[in-house]
Amino acid sequence: MTIISCSKCRLTALLRGAVRESLARLLLLASSAIATQGVAAEQARASAPSRYEIGAGTLDGALQSFAHQSRVQLLYSSVLVRGKHSGGLHGNHTVVAALARLLAEHGLTAVAVDSNTYLLRSIRRQVPAVSTVSTPEAVVDAGVAELATVTVTGTRVPQASLELSVPLTVITADDIERSGQETLYALLGERPGLVSHHPISVSSEGRNYPTVVASSASLYSLGPRATLFLLNGKRIAPFGLASNDLGGLVDLNSIPLSFIDRIEILRGGASAIYGADAMAGTINIILKKDHEGGEATSHLGMSQRGDALSHQASAIFGVRTQTGGHLLLAADTSSQDELGGDRRDWHTNNRSRFGLPDDRQLIGFSTQLGVPLGSLPQCQATGENPDSPYCRFDSARYRTLQPATENRSVYIRWAQDLDNSTSLYFSGLRTQSEQALQSSPVYGFLRINPTHPDYALAPAPGSDVNYAFYELGAPRNRTISVTNDVSIGMDGLALGWNWDIGLSHSESRVRSATDNILLRSKLAENINHLRLDGSDNSAFANAIRDSIHPTGYYSVSTLEATSDRPLYEAFDLAAQIVVGAAVTFTRRRSTPDPLQVNDEVALGSTVVEPYNLHGRDSSVFAELTLPLHRTLQVDLAARMDHHQGFKSNTSPRLGFKWTPSRTFLARASFGKGYRAPSLNDARVPFDSMTQTLSMRATPQLMPCIQVEPGRCRVEYGVGSNPNLRAEFSRSRTLGVAWAPTHAFSTNLDWYQVSRSDEFGIADAFSYPSLFPDGLVRNAEGVLYRANRYLANIGRSETQGWELETSYLIRHDDLGELRFRVAAHHLNKYITSTIVEPEPVERAGHETPKLNLLGDVQWRLGHWATTLTVRHFGSSFAYSANEICPKENRDVGKCRNPSGTLLGLNVRYSGPENWSYALVVNNLLDSRPTNYRFYTGGYNASVDDVYGRYFTLAATYRF
Repeated sequence: MTIISCSKCRLTALLRGAVRESLARLLLLASSAIATQGVAAEQARASAPSRYEIGAGTLDGALQSFAHQSRVQLLYSSVLVRGKHSGGLHGNHTVVAALARLLAEHGLTAVAVDSNTYLLRSIRRQVPAVSTVSTPEAVVDAGVAELATVTVTGTRVPQASLELSVPLTVITADDIERSGQETLYALLGERPGLVSHHPISVSSEGRNYPTVVASSASLYSLGPRATLFLLNGKRIAPFGLASNDLGGLVDLNSIPLSFIDRIEILRGGASAIYGADAMAGTINIILKKDHEGGEATSHLGMSQRGDALSHQASAIFGVRTQTGGHLLLAADTSSQDELGGDRRDWHTNNRSRFGLPDDRQLIGFSTQLGVPLGSLPQCQATGENPDSPYCRFDSARYRTLQPATENRSVYIRWAQDLDNSTSLYFSGLRTQSEQALQSSPVYGFLRINPTHPDYALAPAPGSDVNYAFYELGAPRNRTISVTNDVSIGMDGLALGWNWDIGLSHSESRVRSATDNILLRSKLAENINHLRLDGSDNSAFANAIRDSIHPTGYYSVSTLEATSDRPLYEAFDLAAQIVVGAAVTFTRRRSTPDPLQVNDEVALGSTVVEPYNLHGRDSSVFAELTLPLHRTLQVDLAARMDHHQGFKSNTSPRLGFKWTPSRTFLARASFGKGYRAPSLNDARVPFDSMTQTLSMRATPQLMPCIQVEPGRCRVEYGVGSNPNLRAEFSRSRTLGVAWAPTHAFSTNLDWYQVSRSDEFGIADAFSYPSLFPDGLVRNAEGVLYRANRYLANIGRSETQGWELETSYLIRHDDLGELRFRVAAHHLNKYITSTIVEPEPVERAGHETPKLNLLGDVQWRLGHWATTLTVRHFGSSFAYSANEICPKENRDVGKCRNPSGTLLGLNVRYSGPENWSYALVVNNLLDSRPTNYRFYTGGYNASVDDVYGRYFTLAATYRF
């Protein structure tokens, strides 16, 4: 190797270094002079006494009045001031002295972020109280570590504010309290842009019996498969017994509202940040961690009609340990009575009150084509009364409107500083949830033969009997689920990098019991013992019914390491980078009841087998935040995932944020994502009867079992698909945010999410040429079965608008008045499949296009009164791939009407650490109205089934 000395090169480098150093010093001196002048001016204003007139009331209200009168900005978490009261402040004081007087008795201190902004935090043992500080500068050094940035769901890059390049909605603990909702499912279900999956709907998705009870929500009508739920930034295990057609949903009953600090809803694809399942967005549920002191709460609720009684009690206590750590303990218990289907008169399949047909099903004799021939003796005894259950079968009257629930949860979080740069943390949440509901009795047709004792009652030979098995009892399910979410990790600072290494484990264990199941073989054996003349059928019912007890388990264990640091500064902004890697292990176990395995359940699937599946995923990811100009920032993110059994895939995202002024922001993001089949998709995802049918013999089907010329006999059922591929997505968002004053802000965002290779049901019996993988042959190559199975058959595109606006009016005497509005409009939701290649517009069919949530809050002294408004637009009264039925067109009932629900929340926060609240939901006692066939008169996703509902709450803080 030849080394050449270059003294000229060294001299040039030295000169360049000297010039750069001189320019840097000059820039530093100039900046210091400007800053000194600005600070001096602000200090002069801050040191000048001002007149304050702040009345007694909550500390939160006093601080907001102080900020208004002193024209400074205060930054603080609602947890710090909740339940605390102030005696007010009167007279002439400097800004610092006034703030010190307000905070002195509450264990809080102020940190000067700049000359016009203060951050409030709890006083730690090693930091003196504010009352000992005479100037804001004196607390700057002590509080530097407290000015840590906040990591939000929209990115892993630490942010100093929530102004991201992607739309993000934050639901705070105060928002939860103001909403008056008692469960996480109810809270998310009313949010615009979120579609709720009601436990009644979940229990019947793809099933003939309610073998599972759970509730969830998802973004943009794309279903649970496209929405990722996180708990403190960690994946939550899907429900242990998979919801059939919905895929692996997360049961929201497993997380009590009393434990939640905030919820961050990232809208638009987030696969580049969090990987699979985040095609539509991410919902990150963040539990409390810095709570200090104790709080005990009790709620009691009841509908105006005296039913649906609910109880809730919770306690939380947080304390700083003598070693400088923090320990939080919390417990919550809640219960709600079942609301039966017959408790509301509008819950019926009889639509005649709207001028539409009576859809209650006839009970009696009919031809094999379904033409009624006559009623049964029990109906005749009522004078052919159409309202008699022996004349017509109204399934809605038996289906539960709201399940009975009982939840018990405990939560612990511990954090400990190991040294000045390293800390250890641990959190654990355990919930046991019990839910119970019933579906309608089994209804079907029977074909009796001449040996039946009541054969003579038939009006004609070969008549069918349309019969409701009331004596069997309505199938009733009781689901017990136990969820455990545990995480442990360390974080710290090393060589300029903030790092975090954590291990998390989430699991869902589910036991289900369904009674009054109809047994296939027993029904055939005892059919002649069923009497149609009104005789006692108890012995017959006991002979043909049984119960099933399936169990399920799902777990997600993740080891993840992340690290971030600033790279450089440009245009007074910091470029930052985050890198990380994760390994995830999943396990799915299903243990069906022996009656299911042995094909004894009538109207149930015959392909129910136990299985124990394992999966392993790995990923690496990186994010960059780069300032391109003082007004323009670009965000880059990429994630490479490898799912066991599938090839690796990369999900990128590009975001821009333009801030031409401090009051205006424009943003845009573009991303790609994908979702590999989960363990829930690896097995049969729905129940179906296996039937013996015949198919037209074509060359593709040969050889087959021919029962007659030109016909093949096959078993028709369901099956799994080992060739299922990943789904892919593209997402785009565009938005603006405007906040001309501290009192007013508004955000408007547009989104578009498109998916390809979507999962859907492939039917090899109906379309053998399209789905040859569903044609099953024996060892000799003879076709004997045609399956329905999950396959990559579809495409979809959804787009819409979202709006969030807030306006605040403050008056020294009249208090504070705040207006909030959030709205979502689904412009388009089109789908197409291999079977139906023409796009089908689905927006406004299953759920309304327009959803709006708003509130008006008035705060004065110890009182806070909130009026909430939830509005949903009209929806089509027929399916997306159909036209309005003639009977609906004739009476002008092709659209279900829009609805508006009002709520009232009156809260009093007394000076003795007690607070009380009265919440009235559905203030005007609005009734659901739905013209669609066989819905029971309501839409479970949007309608309120309780009517006017009262809740009393009391809280004691110590």
